[in-house]
Amino acid sequence: MFVAADVDMRVLTLPDGNDPAEFLSTHGAEAFNRMVEGAPDAIEHKLNRSTVGIDLVRDTHQASAALDSLLKLIAKSPQQAGGLRLEQTVMRLSRTFSLPVESLHRRIADHRRQQQQRQRFVQPEPAVEPVRRRQESVTGIDRELFELMIERSDLAPQALEAIDPKWLATETARQIFVAYEDLELEGRDLDVQNVLLAVEDTFLKGALVDLQQAIDQKSAASNVPPEGRWKAVIDRYQQAEAARQRQRELSRLESSHLEDDEALEVLNQLFALERSRQGLLNNSSPNEHPRNQTK
Repeated sequence: MFVAADVDMRVLTLPDGNDPAEFLSTHGAEAFNRMVEGAPDAIEHKLNRSTVGIDLVRDTHQASAALDSLLKLIAKSPQQAGGLRLEQTVMRLSRTFSLPVESLHRRIADHRRQQQQRQRFVQPEPAVEPVRRRQESVTGIDRELFELMIERSDLAPQALEAIDPKWLATETARQIFVAYEDLELEGRDLDVQNVLLAVEDTFLKGALVDLQQAIDQKSAASNVPPEGRWKAVIDRYQQAEAARQRQRELSRLESSHLEDDEALEVLNQLFALERSRQGLLNNSSPNEHPRNQTK
């Protein structure tokens, strides 16, 4: 919300779980002011939090997810504001993730287009009668995702950062995901009761109730902890998106309109995507050699 409002924000994390009053009482105002002066800006704070414990060279799928989360955040900033700050931020990400600046700018532009499309869907033009959309059930990996978000509402914010709505298979799933995004923007808890209250469409309410009932039936029989299921779900989404992105880059490379420097950049992107893909495959199938999975 602060980024979308173009607020220049810093984030101060106090040690030992102290709140400001406790810290001031123990250490005094001078120590507190020193910490305030050294507090990182919001993007740097997000970068530090997103990459903690990640080897950016070897943990390619986790690094890719962290970068995508950061680019989505940057894409929410107003396009007409903070030109220099945006360039400095993109340069910082380029150095951290060893990716070309031009590639990061393209991905930010893609996220902005997707956000604009989502806003048009959530807030249609008043003069235009909304098109009746086909009512589809939530199935497969999308169903697993929402069941986990309902069962463990503390995982929902992570889902909103890690997953792009366009990765979801049906319009029903995308509408439910958008409802979660709207609640997060309003600063409300992401539990299923709040989602049910926020959703007006009867079919969507029924889909959410069906998901809740399925969780109640599975809870007694499941021996796999939610954390393990959660990681498997996110990995499957990232593998699918990596494959789609690889195909898009191959299509660009096959285009006869690319200049030599553009073709070289696409090749670099393909190498980066392949490294990310191998990391995902190694993580999901540790006993299988990656060459056996590469076509």
